[in-house]
Amino acid sequence: MQQFRFISLAFALLALAGCQSSQQVEDRLVVAFGETMFDAGPVAHGQGEMFSKSGNLAKWESPVTVSVVEGDNPENVAIAKKALAELAELGGIAVEWVEPGNPGIELEIHFSTEREFIINGNQLAACYARTGGAPDGYLKNVGVYIGAEGDSGWHSDCLTHELLHAMGWRGHTHRLRSAISYAHGETELTKWDRMMMRALYDPRLPPGISKVDAIPVARAIFHEILKE
Repeated sequence: MQQFRFISLAFALLALAGCQSSQQVEDRLVVAFGETMFDAGPVAHGQGEMFSKSGNLAKWESPVTVSVVEGDNPENVAIAKKALAELAELGGIAVEWVEPGNPGIELEIHFSTEREFIINGNQLAACYARTGGAPDGYLKNVGVYIGAEGDSGWHSDCLTHELLHAMGWRGHTHRLRSAISYAHGETELTKWDRMMMRALYDPRLPPGISKVDAIPVARAIFHEILKE
């Protein structure tokens, strides 16, 4: 009987540890979401107009017209389409690829001839995203710039990071292994990135929602995702 009680207690402690672990993961996701989707720096990640400092959520209204407008060789176009396809699927966004020079391109991707860019006034970067303002919560006229590397190559390892910014990821977080973090060295989407992308484009979080109003909703979304 005593042995049975001991076994029952051990299982109860393991179950409690599992619950605590799931809660901790949920908490980290919620904090990371707040840091990434709302907490932009004093100026935009790129050289354009700064993101709205209202603290409101920004994302695309589907469909989005996209084009590789510079360095549009077959390899670069294929890389860009592959990287954007998964993000679009996660967000439920329809993407319409058009030829360079078409009017009204909403998301421009540049595989630039420049090796470095000046961002945030005085910083050098191999890549950046020009996101501009989003006072109404809707992204528009966004650019991704990938710097040249060597004689005929580009810093394509930056592409996923910058496309995340282009999808509405305003800031950075280092609480989770993520392609948006410049501390972890991830160049492809992680499972945490996929969860946060799904949460960002969940219809329960409308464009323009404030951080205060969004965080409880984001927590409910992550709770559902983690239970899958």
